[in-house]
Amino acid sequence: MQILRYQSSIWYRERDEDRQRPLTVVLPVLFYHGPPQQISGRFHDEFELPPEFPSSMRSRLNDFTVEVINLSTRADELIGGDLLMRTALLCMKHIRKGLAAILEVLKPLVVEYRTIALRPELDVLLEYVIRALNLDFEEFAQAVSATQIQGAAEMGKQVLSKYDQRIYDREKEGEARGERKAKSLMAQRLHEEGFAAEDIARLTELSLEQVREALKGSVPE
Repeated sequence: MQILRYQSSIWYRERDEDRQRPLTVVLPVLFYHGPPQQISGRFHDEFELPPEFPSSMRSRLNDFTVEVINLSTRADELIGGDLLMRTALLCMKHIRKGLAAILEVLKPLVVEYRTIALRPELDVLLEYVIRALNLDFEEFAQAVSATQIQGAAEMGKQVLSKYDQRIYDREKEGEARGERKAKSLMAQRLHEEGFAAEDIARLTELSLEQVREALKGSVPE
């Protein structure tokens, strides 16, 4: 049902943008990492049909097939991909086992940290792990550093550094948006007092385009 909702949201968005354009083909892939069990990739199997349901009607039921990669029943050594992909899949598989199990999974990645530190997928993986384990960035960084694996201390510092930078960026963006909002309100007041757009731009240090947006009631970017 969740996959069907994802697909539908994509198609609805495309229809809202352009009703004449053909819909994008979406081929879903499901990575299952819950309790070990067999997972069917066929939507038809979600229905429980009564015995008296006419066989002639079965073909009219909504149906599609999803490619299922069942991590719960796949041995770790059979999970492939490059270092980052394989580590991400193993983290998904073992995330319910807690921090100790995840630190064990992360060992190869920590050792090779310098070679992958700049890849954006690494930030996504680490944030997933931190949030899934209900940790904060400092707790996770300390746990990684405490493993004393080669590269662990560097990775721990980098995690904290990126987190601190993210907080700083959010604070600066908040300050900037507050300043733009204040200038927007000032522009509106000056306009009400009869100032020309050029004078408003000079007094508020906004561009003419930003002034026009402010006078429409929106916050200039």
